[in-house]
Amino acid sequence: MINITEIAQGKLKEIMAENKAPHMRIYALDRTHSTYELAFEWNPKRTDLVFDVEGISFVADDITKDYLQGLTIDYEDNDDEVGFTIHSTLNTGCGALACDHGFGHCSGDGECNN
Repeated sequence: MINITEIAQGKLKEIMAENKAPHMRIYALDRTHSTYELAFEWNPKRTDLVFDVEGISFVADDITKDYLQGLTIDYEDNDDEVGFTIHSTLNTGCGALACDHGFGHCSGDGECNN
């Protein structure tokens, strides 16, 4: 379903522990460009899919759960990018946090540019 790089696993576990968040919600924001976002989740809805990957509890809504196959979550920390990136093998496009939260923007060709 979802692949998580080792560095992303460590960073997710670290920030979830700091925020006392039992789950990480993943949203599919734009299925055309494969844009996803992560957020802390304390109270999943009854209709949410709750699943575990590498010891991390994820939550996805009814729409997003159909777009989880082939996702890879990574964490970048270099001169060009800082933050999580989510890439899909099923669709082309740029991922979430690094682009959507001030570290860059998604261009028309689906690339994350700073």
